[in-house]
Amino acid sequence: MNFGKDGKRIRPDGNGTAKPKDGFRTGKSKDGFRFTDSFGTVDLTNKEDKEEHYGEISHNEEARVKNAQRRFHARMTESEKEEATKWIAYYRYMVGEADKE
Repeated sequence: MNFGKDGKRIRPDGNGTAKPKDGFRTGKSKDGFRFTDSFGTVDLTNKEDKEEHYGEISHNEEARVKNAQRRFHARMTESEKEEATKWIAYYRYMVGEADKE
């Protein structure tokens, strides 16, 4: 967040028009309400469009998390990997997640 000399928050465009520079837009068009982000434009009145859009975001987030876990695992030493495996097993046992997988 950016703040001016008086301590008030400065909007992303810097002039108070509230038009974001990050590419996210929501507004009413002649077809209905639309939302645009890096995954495309979604008609907010269409349930199937929203579900498809959510599925794309969810899939990308899951892939991002898995890749981060793989990179982290690759940096671990053998003893760290063993400790992590024990900790995960104890945690799952304690919260009852061992049966679910």
